[in-house]
Amino acid sequence: MSILFRKYTKHPGITKDYHKVRAFFIKLGYAEFEYTRWDWMATHSNLDKSAVGRIGLWEEEGEVVGITTFDTQLGTAYCLTLPEYTYLKKEILLYAKDNISKNGDFGVIIKDSDMEFQDIAAEEIIEVSTTYSGLRTESGSKNMEKHRFFTPIFGVIYR
Repeated sequence: MSILFRKYTKHPGITKDYHKVRAFFIKLGYAEFEYTRWDWMATHSNLDKSAVGRIGLWEEEGEVVGITTFDTQLGTAYCLTLPEYTYLKKEILLYAKDNISKNGDFGVIIKDSDMEFQDIAAEEIIEVSTTYSGLRTESGSKNMEKHRFFTPIFGVIYR
């Protein structure tokens, strides 16, 4: 089967898409964004309800296999796939860069151990920054190894 892209419903709250995404996060297991966080975000009073239709879904046979989402507000993306669909990460990142940014600012959360995705992000994002304990270090270099101040679990790359 082929992978199909579509946008999440424009309707916030508990919808058919909400349940599909929740099933994806449960299947994915521990990651940068989990089903409990999804539950929290979908019902949070601070959720930018006008932006939920910008969440991107990649599906195979009606099941979500990849997603780009945000946590209540646009600006920082979470780009996730099931393990056998990591080849979608570049496409997902490019979609996120164009659709999850806020006022020209864009960040993406990447596991520190996901070197492949870090490399993709470094190639696709002109200016690389990393965040550690609230500090933001700017760098014009695309060489992330020289400028890594990631926490042990997650890094943030800004454009």
